[in-house]
Amino acid sequence: MPTFKKPQKGKNPWENIKDEYFEHMSNPQVAQTQALNDITEKQYKTCSSPEKIIIFGIADGNGLEHVDENKTTDVYGIDINQNFLDKCRDKYNNKKYKLHLQKIDINHENINLPKMNLIIANLFLEYVDLSKFISITKKIINNDSIISIIIQKNNENDFVSETEHSRKLEKELGDHHQNINKKELIDFFKKNNLNLTKEEITNLPNNKEFIRLDFQKI
Repeated sequence: MPTFKKPQKGKNPWENIKDEYFEHMSNPQVAQTQALNDITEKQYKTCSSPEKIIIFGIADGNGLEHVDENKTTDVYGIDINQNFLDKCRDKYNNKKYKLHLQKIDINHENINLPKMNLIIANLFLEYVDLSKFISITKKIINNDSIISIIIQKNNENDFVSETEHSRKLEKELGDHHQNINKKELIDFFKKNNLNLTKEEITNLPNNKEFIRLDFQKI
């Protein structure tokens, strides 16, 4: 059984994070905003019929510009940070698809969702109870649904790359963060009848990597 850390009780520290997160992520020394945008486009295009999609940890909606308004009718976004959700709504609320944004802490709150064709969770599993995520996911997938996630491999470095905002972010999020072991995660998904169908690595500054893993129902 994987040794995933259980989330701490009390207020989720992600609720305290402000615009410094976006400044940090887009810093050339980090370059994760740019990488996530490219990968989100690939994740979306992997799904042949992306009528309904959901993004866990949607933040400001980075990558939603790649959603085809003629194919997708509904985009669901889940995040714990209301400021992030407001930014996302301001940027994408004028699209043809319906944008459903919910402020939810899946660790401690129930959530009702329809069936989804594409489930995206990028840099999200590091902060949640994996059993809760799997439980939600299994309720909203069809036989051909794709679950596409990104985990970060730090290669002996701190999980937050050095910028002017890194110390604050690490202080706020450090106790809430867990490194995800790829093999343990794949095994955990497989035990829940979700099979790995794709793996892709994106190299980042500071010897870090994004590992994209796609799963489908067995």
